[in-house]
This record gives sequence, C-alpha cells and structure tokens, in this order.
Amino acid sequence: MKEALKAEFDKLKPMTAKEKAEYIWEYYRLHIIIFAVIALFTYSVLDAAVFNPPKDVFLGLAVYGPFVEQETADAIQLDLQNALLPEELEGSAKVYVTDFFLDNMPSDFVTANTEKFFAMCTARELDIIIAPAEHFTLLAENEYLFDLSDLNGIDYNVSDMFFCARQDGGADSARPVGIALENAPFLNRPYLNETDFFLGVIINTPRIDAAVSAVNYILNFKEA
Repeated sequence: MKEALKAEFDKLKPMTAKEKAEYIWEYYRLHIIIFAVIALFTYSVLDAAVFNPPKDVFLGLAVYGPFVEQETADAIQLDLQNALLPEELEGSAKVYVTDFFLDNMPSDFVTANTEKFFAMCTARELDIIIAPAEHFTLLAENEYLFDLSDLNGIDYNVSDMFFCARQDGGADSARPVGIALENAPFLNRPYLNETDFFLGVIINTPRIDAAVSAVNYILNFKEA
C-alpha cells in the first residue's frame, strides 16, 4: 500500500497544478464521487438528527378548499403560535398552517391536494380545520371530524353547532362537528373574509388539548 502511494506521488511531482488536477480526476473521479455522496448523506443525517432536528408539531391547522396567500398563512401561524405555544416549548415545537387549494382547479390538482390532505390526516399531522360549508359537509359525512360534544373545554353552545348525521343512521344520530365562523374577526384576512367557513377538529388528532385551546382562541379572537 505504501509503495503504491509513493508511486502515485512520484508521478504527480513533476506535473503542473493543472496536470495534477486532470490526472486525479481521470483516474480517481469514481472514488471522489463516491466519497462526496457518502459525505453528503452523512451530513444530511447529522443535520437532521443533531444540528437541526425537526421540531415537534404542537398544532397543525388546515384551510381546506380556498386559496390562502402565504402572507395570510404566516400571519395566522404567528397568531396561534404567540397565543398558544408554551414558553418552554419555543424552539422545540411549532404551529403550522397549511392550505389545500381545491376551488376552481383542474381535477388532477384537486385529486392531488385531496390525497395529500387525507395522507396528513392519516399521519396525524393535522388537528383543526377551517373549510367552507360544501367541503366541510363532505368531510363530516365521511367522519373525518371530531364529535365536539365529546370534547371538554370548548367554550361554545353545542346547540348552535354544525350537525352531521352518523353513517350508521338513526333519527338521533346527528352529532355536532363544526362551529360557524361567519363574521369571525379571526378570518378578517385576505381571501378568508368572503366565505362562510366552519371550524372543526380532525377526528384522530393526537393533540386534543392544543386543538381545544386553538378552537377557543379562534372563537374569542379580537383584532388588535
């Protein structure tokens, strides 16, 4: 091994810098590429696991149906984070807002966004949802929304809620799954103040306490 290395260095000694670079690339480029790939992979793993680990989800809010400008989504996210995220979790947890744009879009785009929404629900990444009546009703009928009468701490009159019949039917099967946000100050934002929205909780949320706090905050939101 030592002799082989010495022989290579002896070859390089009389060469110019350009000749050395060309020689090394010609004979060792595969080694260089493999090393670069391994180094990049190692850095990515260390970055995700040690240097910049992903933040835990404290609350995920979905706006389902209408288009939401990034500036509006950022403002909603900041409001919720400032109001709800405990001080001890700052830096390690996050509130995020994501929209699923469906209205007036091509069918393949609608399918992709719908599948993304269902995938995030399955992965338990979403906790609360804001959607127009048409979309909200469809999600309720497919039992994607929590029965709000089963949640403790929601500061709202159950009799005024959005009701949906259970799939198993029956005259007494209706359950409250949403709250009307008509004229709600929280939605006094671009593109969100022109539609009658409903607010609900995703049925399999693992963060019930955060979801309840978010619902109450949105219902009692006062503009500065």
